[in-house]
Amino acid sequence: MSVPDHPYRPEFTEAWTTLSVIAAPTERVRVFPNVANLPLRPPAMLARAVASLGTLSGGRVDLALGARAFWDAIAAEGGPWRAPAEAVAALGEAIAVIRALWTPGGQVHLPGKHYGLDGAEPAPPPGRPGIWVGALGPRMLRLAVGDGLDAGHSWGWISDAYRGNYGDNSLLYFDNYRNAEPGDPLYEKARTGTNAAKGGGFFDILTADVKAGRLPAVSWIVAPEAFTEHPNRPANYGAWYIARVLDALTANPEVWSRTALFITYDENDGFFDHVVPPYPDRSAVDLTGELLDGQPYGLGQRVPMLVVSPWSKGGRVCSQVFDHTSIVRFLERRFGVHEPNISPWRRAICGDLTAAFDFSRTDAAVPGLPGTDGYYPPDRERHPDYVPAPPADPALPRQERGQRPALPLPYDLTVDGQVRDGALRLTFASRGPVGAHFHVTSAAGPRGYTVGAGQRLSDEWPTSSEVVVHGPNGFYRRFAGSGAEVTARPVGEDLQLVLTNPGHTRWGWR
Repeated sequence: MSVPDHPYRPEFTEAWTTLSVIAAPTERVRVFPNVANLPLRPPAMLARAVASLGTLSGGRVDLALGARAFWDAIAAEGGPWRAPAEAVAALGEAIAVIRALWTPGGQVHLPGKHYGLDGAEPAPPPGRPGIWVGALGPRMLRLAVGDGLDAGHSWGWISDAYRGNYGDNSLLYFDNYRNAEPGDPLYEKARTGTNAAKGGGFFDILTADVKAGRLPAVSWIVAPEAFTEHPNRPANYGAWYIARVLDALTANPEVWSRTALFITYDENDGFFDHVVPPYPDRSAVDLTGELLDGQPYGLGQRVPMLVVSPWSKGGRVCSQVFDHTSIVRFLERRFGVHEPNISPWRRAICGDLTAAFDFSRTDAAVPGLPGTDGYYPPDRERHPDYVPAPPADPALPRQERGQRPALPLPYDLTVDGQVRDGALRLTFASRGPVGAHFHVTSAAGPRGYTVGAGQRLSDEWPTSSEVVVHGPNGFYRRFAGSGAEVTARPVGEDLQLVLTNPGHTRWGWR
């Protein structure tokens, strides 16, 4: 049973109150608004309302949405007045927000021009409610066609965790792609991919392109939600997925001999990271593009990254600072392009990933890897988040035994200290081809210092301070002690000077 949602019509009862009254005394009647007044009801609240009514009714609720109608009445109620194209775009964002909040997992961050989420907690409703779209015209019909790659302007947020990209397809966030029309190369390429909904295998297109030698120069692989190693999915699902990607890439030795695979994650393990991420503070490098509302943005917590290629195999470790823009900078080096949206500060402290490779190596043989066939998901159902049980005899985790070769890094960093005029003066410098960020702690509070290649930057602390400096690749300096004192007193016709060194300066490195 449907109920119209026109809150500006005084002769109508409020839709969600009415739906609740209808659902309460019944056991089989399914209810939904026809259609929910999106401009006056934020999509996050609609998602919560459906989840609440679904819980109370045993899952007997759906959601119907439309883009536009009665704009003068909506504006009279304090809502926005939107042009047709703007209304369709807002509806697409609203569908993405609702699907995101209905998908189990951690906090959701979903940028948008009209609607978005920034750390919202999902609340999946029971019964997997459908989203009906009141569609008229080609733009609206594209919103209502299928899901995953076929859903224009709202790609990815679907309830099936084994297909679709659930929002990790970053094309979602760029208007050039969102507003592309059929026939436009951006439109066609953005919607070209494996269609698992119609029985396509996850790796059919990738495998075919590798075997035929037509793999594009750059490819982005976005795994469906089930294989992303988020808390409600075991990590071995991700291992199975990555193993299949490697099987596809190594099926053609000629292709593999000139291929590198970067495996990245968008989150860390959720536990404490003892390394403070670099942030723009005091800097000899231009900070344009790194401040949001006057506040420093900086890098986030560390996340894993694996580089798999003939030039990086062997379990070697690269400890240079990288971030997600480093992949783009690697493409800059490889193809001679330039990305204008990477800030000078980020370019100064983050590498371009070339340090992870030894291009003098020519052995393209594929090393043996453990089997993962047993990790294929046994079913395609959603499961509650895994809640680990604490061990009866808790102990600290043990690091893997043995050594791993460390790759050479381009850092040549110094921090020199001088006591002058009653103050400890530290000078931070990079004498190498790359810059660095230094994190400094003292009783005066934490500070950050950034120097570019060949740059220096100085600051002062009271001589009574103990100052600790951390930098990339385990760089460490500690300054503590008291400065020399000079006192003068008259002795007869003479002036006596007393020079005293009450302490000493300690410093160390590792």
